[in-house]
Amino acid sequence: MTALTIISRYARRPATEHDSFRDLGLDSIDRTCIAMDIEEAFGCELSDETVENWSDVAGVAETIGDLMREKA
Repeated sequence: MTALTIISRYARRPATEHDSFRDLGLDSIDRTCIAMDIEEAFGCELSDETVENWSDVAGVAETIGDLMREKA
């Protein structure tokens, strides 16, 4: 599962790794849905601070990378 796969479910257009949430038309509800998808996929709970700090695809990718390293 990649950040692009998850974010593309909610974005108003196809996402690229350089897009901001604003570029994609994503709002706080979309951010919450993205967080819930990640939590379900990784069997974890993300902190509110982590989710609130996401502003772009790269931030979500970093979170997923951290979770993958923790599982390894």
